Amino acid sequence: MWKTVERLRCDKCGTPLIIGLGYRWNKNGTMGMRLSKDVKLVILDADIYERIFLYMEEALGLPIRHIVFEAVSNISRSVFEDMYKSIPGSMYFKRTWIGYHMTARLFYAMSSLVGYSRAEKVRLIPRSYSISVVENPYNIDLMSASIVGAHEFLDGIPYKHMLEAVGDNVYTVTAVVSGGKPDVSQRLEMEVVDTSEAPATLEKCRRCGVPRIVAERLAWNMVDGDITDRRTGVRVAFFAPGVVVSMFREMIKELGEEIPGIAVRCMRDWTLDNMGHFKSSHGDMTGEQDDFETVLRRYLLEFPSFGRGNPVSMEFGESKTRVVIENPYQEYLIAGTIQGLYEGLSKKACKVLPEKLKEGTFAFNIEY
Repeated sequence: MWKTVERLRCDKCGTPLIIGLGYRWNKNGTMGMRLSKDVKLVILDADIYERIFLYMEEALGLPIRHIVFEAVSNISRSVFEDMYKSIPGSMYFKRTWIGYHMTARLFYAMSSLVGYSRAEKVRLIPRSYSISVVENPYNIDLMSASIVGAHEFLDGIPYKHMLEAVGDNVYTVTAVVSGGKPDVSQRLEMEVVDTSEAPATLEKCRRCGVPRIVAERLAWNMVDGDITDRRTGVRVAFFAPGVVVSMFREMIKELGEEIPGIAVRCMRDWTLDNMGHFKSSHGDMTGEQDDFETVLRRYLLEFPSFGRGNPVSMEFGESKTRVVIENPYQEYLIAGTIQGLYEGLSKKACKVLPEKLKEGTFAFNIEY
């Protein structure tokens, strides 16, 4: 099926037509699914969430995998709830045998579209258990959480999972009904955040509506369930930023105000480790003008196309740079990335302080 879908491409930009049909890029720097009003998406390197979670665990000396798992399963369930509520009668239709199994097939299809994995069901017994085969996952633990969340939407009851490796990057995920959800799950429910509506600079394909930068940069391999950035060769995926937003919110409540600083340092270190990718993607391709201002401007230029936010102003000074972004996907992660860019390019230390100006708008003050 996916070979056929991949062949159906926009005759203007070459992107698979299903991408433009299934996803929308808003004028305010955010993106999401056409049938999901509340759940926002962002395109990031596929390994970035894993890096964040490992870094946080090491810095805190505490396991946070259970928090991450619940946050991802909640978002997975919320995506389907939001989609189905937007279609009159669909919540009743999914209760039928045909509707139930069509919803399950939709989930597995979506996992290929967003670059998570190639997945298919082997067996599905409503309100009891399912067995799925998952190949080439971007992260098998987070993919398992997405499967659990989809089943909780289908049946309206808690699920848990069992995981088994059966080949080279091939797994079976068995989802089974559980007795309940951990207390932390309710505290990790997604919050709908108000967004600013200032228009972003976004050049779209006139035929399919996909941003030009996305069409040029990303290559979809729906058969294997992955997406690759053509300029860097790095795997990317569509993520719900609500996962880290809810996770940080809960961790700050439980562990205090040190969490934002750890998150910023994590992304600073990740950026420094990937400076080669940033230069090839956003620097001068001759290698002669890889200065901070050039790379930062090009990096921020792609923000609306990748759902990362809407940069509305940049001010460069001798000792300070100030960037204002509306609807940033996550302020700590952006601050850490900017800090890493400055330190990696200038070879000097700096501080980046995110400042909330109003709901949905942050200033990032880079002091050097």
